[in-house]
Order: sequence, then structure tokens, then C-alpha cells
Amino acid sequence: MQVDVILYGAARVVIGQPLVAVPFSSPTTTLNEVLQHLVATYPRARPYLLDGAGELPAFMRVLINNARPDPDATLATVLHDKDRVALLVAVAGGSENRLTLFYSPHMTSIDNEAGRASGYANAPLSPAGREQARELGQHYAQEKLGAVFHSDLQRASATVHIAFAGRNLPLVPDARLREYDYGDMTQYPVAMVEEEFARRITEPFPRGESLLMVVQRVGAFLRDVSQRYDGKTIAVIGHRATRYALDYWCGNASLEEIVNTPWQWREIPIWRYELNARNLERRSIG
Repeated sequence: MQVDVILYGAARVVIGQPLVAVPFSSPTTTLNEVLQHLVATYPRARPYLLDGAGELPAFMRVLINNARPDPDATLATVLHDKDRVALLVAVAGGSENRLTLFYSPHMTSIDNEAGRASGYANAPLSPAGREQARELGQHYAQEKLGAVFHSDLQRASATVHIAFAGRNLPLVPDARLREYDYGDMTQYPVAMVEEEFARRITEPFPRGESLLMVVQRVGAFLRDVSQRYDGKTIAVIGHRATRYALDYWCGNASLEEIVNTPWQWREIPIWRYELNARNLERRSIG
């Protein structure tokens, strides 16, 4: 049997085609098995197909044979030979949803100290970075947070587990908050990678990502949390690209303006954002 999957948004960009035919030897399959096949074949598409818990993202709408199932499709939904599954990117709902979000970058890694641009490389924190993470936790101590989300790369994960130790908060890793994938330029000197940023807004790094792709996956994350944490406050610990995406979704600047604005360093590295569903819809990109 064969199931045809029609892709939209960032998943379509990452996979590189609008339709993927997924073959199976059994007479039926499930939506979960189809998505797992796609993830196994196209690992970089995972953040756009499943959320951090391995479930269907809240922003995704699934059509089967050009119709929305009633009730909505789940991972357990059974599919048959020649079914056509469309994975649509829905915008968030009511315009009154509002989320307060604090952002901080991960603290200093060994690659930072060596002047290397890590990208997806899993560089650990340096001893100085671990001390900085403890200081960051002190700055967050008085903030009432519903959860802390972070990139699943270890320099961000370690920052979070040091900074928020003992606070009894949900600490949630999410691959959608990762740094750019610099592809062939992973761990190149920072200056060389930064020279590429202006040309990598829509054109990916060789065998890596563009900023547009990063913004798409962070937007998917924001659609999820804006519904689950409406009216609450969360923290996000990520990377340069994470902040570029937050600047886009929570502001009015174009991607070109964001990239060409000199990187701002702060003595206390915490930025505050306000996000609502109207802005997610207004800023939505293809």
C-alpha cells in the first residue's frame, strides 16, 4: 500500500518537495507510522512534523482525502491504500491570546571561547559558562514562570538545569529552538559564518538551514505554547537564531532588518517579549 503526504510550510522546504509517497507492506497503517517514516527519512523535518513530546503539533491541521476528519486526526488514525494526507499549518486562534516570554541565550560554551560557530554541534558549557548560568538563575529568581523551554542542544540544556535548579518548574527541551544548522560550515570561525548571514535569509547554508527555515520552526513552537500558556509567562533559553525568530514573530521588523541589526549584548542577558495570536497570524509566512 501507499500513502501520499502533501506538505506545506517549513516541512515542505526542509524535505524539498511538496508530496512524498510513503510505501507500506501492510494493508493499513497509522498516521503515527507515516510521520515516523518521514522523520526517519528526513530527520531535519522532525521539528515541523511532531512537537517536543512526539505528538501532533497544536498548530497542525490534518486533512485526509481533502477532508478534515471528525473527530480530528490523531497519531492513531488508521490510513488505507491510496489515502492522501495533507499536513496543513494553521495559524493560532482567537486574537486575545497573549503570552509573556522571557528569552536568554545559553551561557558561554567551549566553542564560544574558541571562536567557533557551533550550529547543531553539541558543544558543552565552559566552566565560565556554568558560573554564568548560576548567575542567570539569580536574575530569574523573582519571575513567576509557567515553564522553561529550551533548545535540546547541551549548551542550552545545561544552562537551564543549572539556572533553574530547585525551582520545581517544567524544564522542556524542544528541538525547534535550536541554533541555525550551519551545515558544511558547522564549527567554522564565527566571523566567517557571520559574513554569510545576510545571504542566508532564504538560501540555506550548504546542507544546512536558512533563517526563514529557523523562523518557521520557532513559529511552530510559538503557536503551540501560545495556546497552552495563554495569559501566562514562560522563559525560553536558546541561541542567536532563536532570538532572531522571536524578534520577527513578536515585532514588526523584516528578516533583512533583523539580520543587519548589530547583535546586542546585555549585562543581564534577558529580553522580554509579548506575543499574541493576532501577531502570529499577521506575520505568518508561507
